[in-house]
Amino acid sequence: KNQVISAALSSLILVLITVLPHLVLAKAAISPWLRTTLRQAVYNRYDDFTKGVIDLSNVTFFIAITALFLFLTTKILESRRWR
Repeated sequence: KNQVISAALSSLILVLITVLPHLVLAKAAISPWLRTTLRQAVYNRYDDFTKGVIDLSNVTFFIAITALFLFLTTKILESRRWR
């Protein structure tokens, strides 16, 4: 209901999913499994785009994430309609 809070939370979430994994990879001693998982994060995929590399796996990742969140938004709006 409050657009300012929504914008602030969205910005915070975007920072967390883009920058935080990069910082963790650079500073922390973590397990190889977690390191591999964090390398699949958004920041590394953005990094390829900034270098001019358009990889099909990166494009597919962003399309799939967009489709997932659009699907979840649709389901939330449908559930609110029936309340």
